[in-house]
Amino acid sequence: MARLTIDRLTKRFGDYRALDAVSLDVRDGEFIAILGPSGCGKTTLLRLVAGFDRAEEGSIAIGDRVVSSPDAHLPPEDRRIGIVFQSYALWPHMSVADNVGYSLKVAGVAAPERERRVREALDLVGLGAFAERRPAMLSGGQRQRVALARCLVASPSLVLLDEPLANLDVHLRASMEDEFHDFHARTGTTMFYITHDQAEAMALADRIAVMDKGRLMQLATPSELFREPANEMVAGFIGNGLIVPAEIRDAAGGRAVARILGLDVAVRCRPDQKPVTDGKLCLRSRDLVLAPPGADALPCRVRRSVYQGGYSRVEVVPEALTDVTLVVHQPEDHPVGPGEAVGVRIASGWVIPETGAQPA
Repeated sequence: MARLTIDRLTKRFGDYRALDAVSLDVRDGEFIAILGPSGCGKTTLLRLVAGFDRAEEGSIAIGDRVVSSPDAHLPPEDRRIGIVFQSYALWPHMSVADNVGYSLKVAGVAAPERERRVREALDLVGLGAFAERRPAMLSGGQRQRVALARCLVASPSLVLLDEPLANLDVHLRASMEDEFHDFHARTGTTMFYITHDQAEAMALADRIAVMDKGRLMQLATPSELFREPANEMVAGFIGNGLIVPAEIRDAAGGRAVARILGLDVAVRCRPDQKPVTDGKLCLRSRDLVLAPPGADALPCRVRRSVYQGGYSRVEVVPEALTDVTLVVHQPEDHPVGPGEAVGVRIASGWVIPETGAQPA
């Protein structure tokens, strides 16, 4: 296990900044996910931590050892890290045990010690009984576990995972999420997990770092990201939050009154929130309730309703703000149809802070 400290890391490709002064502090034994849209810089960050690429500015430390800085660059083989990629990259002509132990063989580890460590790694991922099988005889999830065992057999201080579940089907992904969670609970290994899948990150990570355009937007627990996004990008990206303009009044002690299209709504905010006339509010489906049209609800029209098993995902458009679509989850025993006039009550919301990216 090892702490990972990334300080003001910058990487350029020509005039393009793939990373822009990114700082992260990953605690010893923490499972952290790096989440963001395509092109946000998350894979570039992993490559710098692994040592495949070199940054122009900033530093990386694993434990107490600086492995990357403007003056020094430790190669990947000397960083004591393990990496699991999307592709399993298993040799088809080798047994599971030979695949797992190949790096030890190349390193000259004696056969008895090599066999012991391979056995322990396979037992750790629940594949001790599959040591003599070939990769072709395994399921996709089992092959991913072989790749994880191959990573762990070298006793890395830090494990990097680059979208390891991206090539699995839905059922295998759910199963492997459980496997990764249980593995981390058993070993306490520091894990640095790259993904574009929000549900995956929410299910696995202790904290999530959201990135966009090479910058760190917010580093927080899954609950904090969902409930209290630091800026518009995080609010819209995490959970598909809806951002609407609002006047923020009477802000004090983490609560405020937001005036939205003529309605006053009690909302949540940061303790230091100030009253503003041009504020922005993050609304989520759970904050919205369909109701008969009336004085305490926004008059809307149903655009469409999609049944999703036990409830319908209803898209409605406010009559006073036709370029905005609100999404409400409606129980199946109270159906509504396209074109129907409805009201929408806003039960709560989150005032998006005026600051930009949150420092780590």
